[in-house]
Amino acid sequence: RVATMQCISCSPFSIIHCSSQDAGHPATALQSPSPWSTGWLSAKFCLYPQELVLGLEEPLKVRKIQLVSHPHCIASKVEFYIGDCPPDEPRHVNNVRWSRLGHVALLSNQSGKQKRELKSIHLEANGSFVKLSLHSNHSNAERNPYNQVGIIALAIQSQPLDADDDEASKSTPAAAAAAYQSPYVDLGFDLTCHPRLVQLIRELDWEKQQLVAKELLGAAKGVQARISAAVSAGQELAELELAKAKAIAIEDYGLAEDYKIAIQNKLDAAVAAANAIAFSPAANAPVFNDTAYNEANKEESASELPSVAMDTARTERQSEIGFIDGSTGGGATDRRNVLALSHDDTPLPTLQNQTVNEEDEQPGSGGRKSADAINEQVVDGAETAVDQTTSDTGALPSDLLAKARSTSRSMRAEALSELTNLVGNFGSDSNNNATPGEFYQAVLAVCQRGFEDAAVTVHEAALPLGRALLVGFVDRHNLPGSDLHYGCCRLVPPLLVKLGDTAARIRDSSREFLLEMAGWPKVRQMPDAPVVHLCLRPMRRGAATLERQAVARVQLASALYKQLGLSAKSSSKAAKSGGGSGGGGGGEVSLGALLTFGFSALSQRHAETRRAAEALLLEVASRPDCRDRVKRRLAKATSEAADASGGGGDLPAFKSLAAKLN
Repeated sequence: RVATMQCISCSPFSIIHCSSQDAGHPATALQSPSPWSTGWLSAKFCLYPQELVLGLEEPLKVRKIQLVSHPHCIASKVEFYIGDCPPDEPRHVNNVRWSRLGHVALLSNQSGKQKRELKSIHLEANGSFVKLSLHSNHSNAERNPYNQVGIIALAIQSQPLDADDDEASKSTPAAAAAAYQSPYVDLGFDLTCHPRLVQLIRELDWEKQQLVAKELLGAAKGVQARISAAVSAGQELAELELAKAKAIAIEDYGLAEDYKIAIQNKLDAAVAAANAIAFSPAANAPVFNDTAYNEANKEESASELPSVAMDTARTERQSEIGFIDGSTGGGATDRRNVLALSHDDTPLPTLQNQTVNEEDEQPGSGGRKSADAINEQVVDGAETAVDQTTSDTGALPSDLLAKARSTSRSMRAEALSELTNLVGNFGSDSNNNATPGEFYQAVLAVCQRGFEDAAVTVHEAALPLGRALLVGFVDRHNLPGSDLHYGCCRLVPPLLVKLGDTAARIRDSSREFLLEMAGWPKVRQMPDAPVVHLCLRPMRRGAATLERQAVARVQLASALYKQLGLSAKSSSKAAKSGGGSGGGGGGEVSLGALLTFGFSALSQRHAETRRAAEALLLEVASRPDCRDRVKRRLAKATSEAADASGGGGDLPAFKSLAAKLN
């Protein structure tokens, strides 16, 4: 029924040609988008540009093309072409006359998170073939070592060639119905709803619009209620399908069978409700426990079912940019916000060059969200399994936990300040029945989340909490050293990440707190010096590390060396073992660990990082008892760099250091 509509609808297509494809990700996967789509990937080390040719069933008026890029194998640019065969020639891809429509650039996603970019390109062009030309990939040696490009999902929205735009522009109810674009005709909706219900929901939405055009508003209200129920059921079914696939992957076939029966019953009930038919579940259907389902999915993989958070911006040729963020961390993500996606229910503009308009509104939100607001929304939704465990134990007040997870940065900062006072008064509060160990673990999870927060005020409020927890609380309640060690290992990594933050206040406060932690007496007395060990962890060659963060880590290592001194007692052992634990017996910096870190920084691709590493190594070599050891490690590192780069690459940096040492 939808195929005969004059309004814009999703057009099926077939893959006519692709330059290359990975064995496990064929191009034909793009023909049926779904929440579990893995999409298309090019072959390893392929030649560029890669081309995909899509064939429509008939010549159509194409109005919008949408694509979701791969989270890591991302093309730097995608060009779009449309074409058709001359009337006197056979309908074959070799006879197509192409017209270039334009191009869009894709973001590189250097964050490493499971984010997928959604592009919506508005246009108005006629044809029966669409071609995509994908240019070389963004560099990502860690997650895309084979230099591939990929697309997760693709959709084409079009109208019949005989659609009357002039008639649709008239202000009559019938014309309004003809010009209507359903919010459910969108690729973002396809990736969050069960495929069996997508088409049914679109048909119901068209039926509702026809009733509105005839001013049968009571009937339209009933259809809208059926649509809402079908959307909710479709999103729940998509989650259940992924849970079933996960159970099969871990060979828990009993749980998978329960999921299968529950899916079938829920699907039958949803279809019957949408068609206004009474439904009775099977007599032998198992009772599906939602609590057990949530527990089974608490560690759901980020790539299995992405949550959707959109921000739109007008770019060249009226393209809309969005992100499908899959780093959920834990818990089944709520998909009921599907109408907050970037569905465009306004008449589509023609294909022409436009400048960026910063005041574009995001449909469903009342206005364009700022980057900070989007970051806060993502942070608020990313509850970890540790946070869930914390709330279940009851070690912290539930209202305080709710405030710590608020979307308001001021509320989160206030919650951390209250928690700092609660740490200082623990034991005198008769209402808290948790043991010191349980309370310590609960507060540690909240403190780690505060260190990871993007807001400056929240991050700075978390620092006093970490100090009160690791110093005052551990001493007052005589917690074992293993708890202090565990706390340091939880809090140091997010602080190291914040060394590369764009906010100078966050960078400076993180650096000062790390130096303070390394100087705490109990931390220095630990045999393995966890803070120094984590700070001097070597950088991986070719890793996608921000230059600002890499330089800050080298500067932090130099500051630790000056503050704590060099361990002469363990220098030889550390040098033989390739770095040891990072600290000496008295909390000093191990020479072996410092040299390992310094030469790993010297092999990075950023020039500023190499200069900082060279300065650090020269400073260590200025000590008479360390000069010979630095030269020996330099010879070994030079040989390793030559083997890794085939005789070139990082050798100039090592030769420069050798010349200065001599």
